[in-house]
Amino acid sequence: MPLYDFQCEECGEVFEVERSMTDTSKESCPKCKSRKTVKVFSSAGIQFRGSGFYVTDSKPSENGSSKPAAPSSSDGDSGSSS
Repeated sequence: MPLYDFQCEECGEVFEVERSMTDTSKESCPKCKSRKTVKVFSSAGIQFRGSGFYVTDSKPSENGSSKPAAPSSSDGDSGSSS
């Protein structure tokens, strides 16, 4: 579920809430318990949690480079037919 930032209009506290995109209920401030809160809009951030992201997405190749090795042709043909 997405994380949203809220700011309390009473005390100015900024806090995060994990909730459904369709949830429209007002959030209570964790500091003063006021329900006068507004959603703070900012650029979207992505958080990858858990294991496996490095191994599956950007694992260095066998030659030490982080770029994937270029495919090699066994017969030397550049793909054109003659």
